[in-house]
Amino acid sequence: MSLGAIAVNLILPAPVLIVEDDMQVRLRLENLLLQFGYKIDALIFAASLSEARAHLSF
Repeated sequence: MSLGAIAVNLILPAPVLIVEDDMQVRLRLENLLLQFGYKIDALIFAASLSEARAHLSF
């Protein structure tokens, strides 16, 4: 069973904020979340806590 097939029955919370400074890890997480059915515009990545806080202060 593929990740996409599993994701069909899930209600995915969005948006998702991920704090990760390693670009390879970030890309792997992004790919995994996309396979689970998240849309790219629902994923927010920050490289530091200060950058994450800036995303949250809208």
